[in-house]
Amino acid sequence: GAVELILSLINMSTNPYRLPRSVLPRLYSLRLKPDFATYTFTGQVDTQVQVVESVSSVVLHALELEVSNISYQASTATSSVAIGQFSHDEDKQFLTLTLPQAIEPGLYTFHFEFKGTLNDKMVGFYRSKYVLNGEEKYMATTQFESTDARRCFPCWDEPDMKATFQTTLVVPADKTAVSNTPVEEERMVEDNCKSLRFGVTPIMSTYLLAFVIGDLEYVEGHTKEGVQVRVYTTPGKKEQGLFGLDVAVKVLSFFSDYFGIAYPLTKCDLLAIPDFAAGAMENWGCITFREVALLVSETLSSAATKQYVASVVAHELAHQWFGNLVTMEWWSDLWLNEGFATWAGYLAVDHCFPEWEIFLEFTSSSMAYCMKVDGLKSSHPIEIPIEDPKLISQVFDALSYSKGACIIRMIENYLSAEVFQTGLRSYLNQHKYANAKTADLWASLEQASGRALESMATGWTTTTGFPVVLMERSADDKSLVLRQKRFLSSGPVQETDTEEISKKWKIPVSYCGCRRGTNEKSTSIAELEGDSIEIPLDSLKEFDWVKFNVGQTGLYRVHYSSDLWSQLRPAVEQTAIGPVDRLGLVMDMFAFSKAGMLSAELLLDMAYAFRLETEYAVWAQLATDLDELSQLVSSTPAAPHFDTFMQRMFETIGNKLGWEAQPGEAHQNSILRALALKNLGSFGHQETIQQCKNRFSMLVQDFGSISADLKPVVMNVAAKYGGREEFEQIKKLFNSIDSAEFKVKCVMAMGQVRDPQIIDEFIQWIFDNVRPQDILYGFVSLSSNPMARGRAWAYVKSNWPAIRKMFSDNMIEHMATIPLRGFSTEQAAVDAEQFFAECPVPEAKMGITRQLENIRTKAAWLQRDESAISAWLQRHMI
Repeated sequence: GAVELILSLINMSTNPYRLPRSVLPRLYSLRLKPDFATYTFTGQVDTQVQVVESVSSVVLHALELEVSNISYQASTATSSVAIGQFSHDEDKQFLTLTLPQAIEPGLYTFHFEFKGTLNDKMVGFYRSKYVLNGEEKYMATTQFESTDARRCFPCWDEPDMKATFQTTLVVPADKTAVSNTPVEEERMVEDNCKSLRFGVTPIMSTYLLAFVIGDLEYVEGHTKEGVQVRVYTTPGKKEQGLFGLDVAVKVLSFFSDYFGIAYPLTKCDLLAIPDFAAGAMENWGCITFREVALLVSETLSSAATKQYVASVVAHELAHQWFGNLVTMEWWSDLWLNEGFATWAGYLAVDHCFPEWEIFLEFTSSSMAYCMKVDGLKSSHPIEIPIEDPKLISQVFDALSYSKGACIIRMIENYLSAEVFQTGLRSYLNQHKYANAKTADLWASLEQASGRALESMATGWTTTTGFPVVLMERSADDKSLVLRQKRFLSSGPVQETDTEEISKKWKIPVSYCGCRRGTNEKSTSIAELEGDSIEIPLDSLKEFDWVKFNVGQTGLYRVHYSSDLWSQLRPAVEQTAIGPVDRLGLVMDMFAFSKAGMLSAELLLDMAYAFRLETEYAVWAQLATDLDELSQLVSSTPAAPHFDTFMQRMFETIGNKLGWEAQPGEAHQNSILRALALKNLGSFGHQETIQQCKNRFSMLVQDFGSISADLKPVVMNVAAKYGGREEFEQIKKLFNSIDSAEFKVKCVMAMGQVRDPQIIDEFIQWIFDNVRPQDILYGFVSLSSNPMARGRAWAYVKSNWPAIRKMFSDNMIEHMATIPLRGFSTEQAAVDAEQFFAECPVPEAKMGITRQLENIRTKAAWLQRDESAISAWLQRHMI
């Protein structure tokens, strides 16, 4: 298509934002001294470089640094040469040194001295606030991915310019300091400080360097291979690191076995940071986390939190091999880093906790989320050339992580798990301590499998979107014809849309049928490469039902002919189809309804067939999709009838699980209970609302009286159906409980209030009392609240300059798009479009465009199906 053609014309070798390759770093000897009184730091770095051709100037990166005393010395010389002439390019973030005379190829050491700010933007070398014994304190920590090592020291800050690092930190004597490698030497110096010299790192990219300095304590374990693993926290929280520690110890050993390569360092530290922009960061041997992604409290953490923590820990540990040992050559191949780590994280969690059935969760989170984003016309390929590094943060989206993981999983299934593992081991061994491109992975997998893979795989990574497989009977009624088109949430691709209609993928199509009158199932596979293939109908006649995309391992939707849809409904009611395949049906049927490819009546008939469902992952997907439908009709006369529908959907499972956990019950039942009761309460089920009110009173009086899984349910429903008193009580809980996870749950609950005055107070309160990274959760909740979303968006518009200033580039997209999530009218889309035309946010352009398209798609859905939805509800719910 046109987008791909334009992107392919960008030649990375002539990219003006890339550094010249005439000077290559080999070893950075870095010394840093943070000042916690002034929030600044001073430092010096001696960088050994290889000059590969004669140069009269040297270009590297520096940003927001005051650089001085620059000099260089040849390895053969006895004295250094001062460099007095240098300049900064603010746009490209270059520091250009003009040398007194040209230097010839050879080894040199460049010396820099510099000063910088310990900023509060959660990028580069920054400060993070915590409370110790009632006193506000600060730690210093780092976040260098993608391009922020240059905020800390002058460096060649590109992923393929790998080097080794030796860091020395001069810190107050009473502070703990952690970096990628163990401390090699410690000595006392002036100003009641200690100097800590850390061991030399392996060869690695600048974005993986890290250090954390503060009041820290830890819990410790060792892998069976003898690697020391620690979880560091601020004082008083180390016990909450025990679960993450246990997971990390098991997962490190699992990956050492799976990849056939020992973990390359002697230690692996995981650190919980109070202020952290992302979920976590895979710095080699010094992995940093947002507290909610690492800490688990026995009394405060839900079963869902444990699952989340295990997944994030496993994801970051996968990166220690895939990303750190072998690194993408440039950010265009980011999907390879993130997609692989997402998939591998699930693989490791499945190994450690098989009873969690985590690949069901993979389908309902990674695959569903990826398809939602990639079904938009405004999506992008995951293998996407990036010129200006300032735009990298936009590629850190659902597609890099989720679509990448789905493609990896589809290819593993296509080749077989054993062949895939052999190819991966070969890839890692071939490129360790170096860089690779996507094509290198395909080459290793082709070699291992003996199959042509690159042409198939490249179609998935370089083409925007994914296919829908459409079915119809052949003219002679002897076969089922399968055709493929790109799936678009806005509706079927038209024959006149030549760019979209020309897109074709090589699809491994699997299908499973249940033989008539038996429980015997049989699975077949066909490859759909061009426009269409045919399956003889005789081979399907013996089946009661047929389900395509077995196990949901393929990244495609399946649109059945009407007779096949009707066969599937009783199979769903009898749970004759396996859980992951039921989940796939839910995902597809809602997407088709939204796109105008499935009638509202058939959708609601099919959805109602799931009311006896028992699997958490299927219910989680139903809840998400039904909630979107609920938001759609929330301002129409059908709203109260839809509330009744939702109560009837969740009543059976809610009654079955009840309020009390059973001894030794399955992990998934704990999560499902909370989901069912929350939906019953939110949609007006009177008995559940009363129970929540009673239990909220108990919670306020005795915090431990309500289980961790049900605390957020009780608070959400109490906030929604309560008033000032409940709001103030939740606020009090927020202030009194020192848990990042619980504070987020309080914020989410308060966002459900319905009194306009309290809503306005709450919005202002968030900005005054909540950490910037968690303000986003407040807006997630407000945007889902029909009474609040308009007021929240109005506040964002009125206060945009201050909000813009508060958030770093990698977070501003969320603040621009999350408040728009709940809208579903053309008027709302036009309003947002006009606002961002007047207040452009270049680093959030992709996200804003997608959000506007999503609003318009929902507006079209409502206009098309409102009367049909209303009629169905009138017939069945009154």
